[in-house]
Amino acid sequence: MALADKVHNARALVADYHQHGERLWSRFNAGRAQQVWYYGELLKLFGERTTSSLVAELAQLVDELEAEARRRTTRVAPTSGGR
Repeated sequence: MALADKVHNARALVADYHQHGERLWSRFNAGRAQQVWYYGELLKLFGERTTSSLVAELAQLVDELEAEARRRTTRVAPTSGGR
């Protein structure tokens, strides 16, 4: 089933994001924003087509991926000395 494959991929993506951070995105042709968008769109599609409990798991993974992306992009960069 395609949904199970996407849930597996999302699990691996979230785990790798926690482990490798922003370096993760260099593995893909699309960057972080595009990957987050892609999984969000998959969630919408599967949510419209099935009532499988895997949809809820995918939703949780997409939420976690979005939260991690927000957390990493809202960090304040350290300032250089002398300013």
